[in-house]
Amino acid sequence: MKRISIRKIDEMISLLESIERVDGNSENYKNLAVAYLKNYADAIEDKCMKTVRVRGSEDEQGKREVVARDGKTE
Repeated sequence: MKRISIRKIDEMISLLESIERVDGNSENYKNLAVAYLKNYADAIEDKCMKTVRVRGSEDEQGKREVVARDGKTE
């Protein structure tokens, strides 16, 4: 099962913040994406979690794991 850490999300935020400006619209979307990712990372930390599972990732046996919207695996 693949997981992503808050540290990795913070790296995505840093990467987005370092990207140069293309135009007004793209800069606005980039800033919104950064804000949403920061809020997402904060929400995960508020739940005392350091990682979250990636939906549809393969588990250790190579089987594809499907995670339903309610978070239960099928």
